Amino acid sequence: WLNWLDIKNLFYYHSFFALLTIIALALILQTKQYRLFDKKDSNDNLKNNRFLLPKKEVLILLKDFYSYSGPLFTYSLISLIVSMFDRWMLQKISGSVEQGFFGMSVTISSFSMIFTGAMIPLFMREFAISFDKIDYARMRHLFKKNLMFFIR
Repeated sequence: WLNWLDIKNLFYYHSFFALLTIIALALILQTKQYRLFDKKDSNDNLKNNRFLLPKKEVLILLKDFYSYSGPLFTYSLISLIVSMFDRWMLQKISGSVEQGFFGMSVTISSFSMIFTGAMIPLFMREFAISFDKIDYARMRHLFKKNLMFFIR
């Protein structure tokens, strides 16, 4: 509309909302009286900040967080690099027209994945029930009937 959207204003926009989110989180934590630091008076009436969680517990929490999210972070990083390399290689070899066709095809395939991705857990549930009952004929029927959902 007003031609205000450029990379600089987009950066300011995202920075503003990130800061607003941090301030809102701090206010919510303060009103609910969740504290990470405890303020205690010392002998000379100065306030010393002391972390409420012991250092050992923080290290245990960090190790648990890393063991949980480490593989996900690694997978996301590798997938980002591969995706960027695909786009770069497509641009270098074929040009911008093919880049546009590729973008359009990714959008169309993403749209179709919404429906197929939502149906797969339902079919997996049916397969699990059939497997539990040792009903291989029903499993075969389900697979043949819903083959298009599994070929993604």
